[in-house]
Amino acid sequence: MVVFGGSTVFCAPLPLEQTPTEVMGRRLAAARPDLGIEVQNAGAEWHCSQHSLIKLLTQVRALRPDAVVVTHAINDLYRSFA
Repeated sequence: MVVFGGSTVFCAPLPLEQTPTEVMGRRLAAARPDLGIEVQNAGAEWHCSQHSLIKLLTQVRALRPDAVVVTHAINDLYRSFA
């Protein structure tokens, strides 16, 4: 699974083990150890939907993830007024 988003996904101020994607990965792996679930964080500061689409098409698609989660909000709204 790959999670896209802005700073709320990337979470630079937090230690890696406390970021939402790491917590989600641990919980999913604990709930379904038979699936070998891995969660990759593809978030970046100030990224919006366009950035995630470009990253998906140019970098992530080749990895063939089983699932993609997109979490955007304020950056898309902010950039639409710029």
